[in-house]
Amino acid sequence: MDALRRIVRALRLFDRAAEKRVGLSGARVFVLQVLAEGGRMSLRELARRTHTDPSSVSVVAAKLAGRKLVSIGKSAVDGRSREVLITASGRALLRRVPEAAQTRLIEALVAMNAQESGRLARELEALADRMGAGDATMFFEESHDKSRG
Repeated sequence: MDALRRIVRALRLFDRAAEKRVGLSGARVFVLQVLAEGGRMSLRELARRTHTDPSSVSVVAAKLAGRKLVSIGKSAVDGRSREVLITASGRALLRRVPEAAQTRLIEALVAMNAQESGRLARELEALADRMGAGDATMFFEESHDKSRG
């Protein structure tokens, strides 16, 4: 339990720091940081890089677009898909926040060998199922929807 509390605390502290410094949830800052590293990308690729589902990342991207921190447009390759690109305003905002806790979490998970990460994934799935936990969104994004528009 202590390790789980430490992980959740790190994520929560980053979320609060991001909110205080730039008025965005940690999830939204994380998406901006991924876009800053990767350039223009489809929503599907953004979801893959943030380790979340396309619908969750689509909602976050739309909120960022509403603040002019990203632009969302049709793909030049496939007009049916949408691509997201960080704006100059989004890059400027990122200079005021530290690396997202989600990035450190993903790096730590990637550093595990396949057997360790597979076992951890199975155990966490079982724990979530036993708790009756519902569908996942990006970390702490749900709690901010009403206050951050």
